[in-house]
Amino acid sequence: VAELDETTLGRADETLVKLRKALDLPGDEASVLERLATLLRKLGRNEELAEILARQADAALDPTVQAQHLTELGSLRLALGDPRAAFEAWKSAAERAPEMPEAQQALRGLLDAGGETDRGLQAEILDVLEPLAEARGDAAEQVAIFERRASLEEDA
Repeated sequence: VAELDETTLGRADETLVKLRKALDLPGDEASVLERLATLLRKLGRNEELAEILARQADAALDPTVQAQHLTELGSLRLALGDPRAAFEAWKSAAERAPEMPEAQQALRGLLDAGGETDRGLQAEILDVLEPLAEARGDAAEQVAIFERRASLEEDA
């Protein structure tokens, strides 16, 4: 499997078939998933890439690695026009590795999209960010979250 030529687009479908078959064989699933993800990124096959990223997160033992895959999955889901799925991926990433800032930054970005993000989702984002800010002792963010929550309630 390691010798497959991923860069030859004419053989990309053949390579994908071989890599998918390799997933059924005993051995290092993580490396096969990574090869699949790399090829799917190059091909721009984002729906399939999303499935592989979710599988990579499930297969990883290290919460930090899980969070990295989930953070990328969230970004991909947002690019595919699904902010709810993006939120779910980023929320899961933040829960698994709260010390990693990437998922929290992505959640803040989704929150800052304001009108593009419905109020219910904004409230859920605040529900995720609030305990993380509290755990870090970030008083400024806690105040910002409180103000944002008050603003949402005023607009309702």
